[in-house]
Amino acid sequence: MHLKAPIDLDTERSRKRAVWLRQLAEGAAHPEFAEKIKDLTEEYKGLAEQLEHEDQ
Repeated sequence: MHLKAPIDLDTERSRKRAVWLRQLAEGAAHPEFAEKIKDLTEEYKGLAEQLEHEDQ
């Protein structure tokens, strides 16, 4: 027997994620949230470049 999050919890998370992404796409996201996404995107790009260099 394995534990799994209740479907309603997963659905609620998915709904919130969809709302955040839509707001971000429309430019209506809270400024701090939009800034955090920008920071995380830059960090992700940096890590991706670092991994590329390590693979070569």
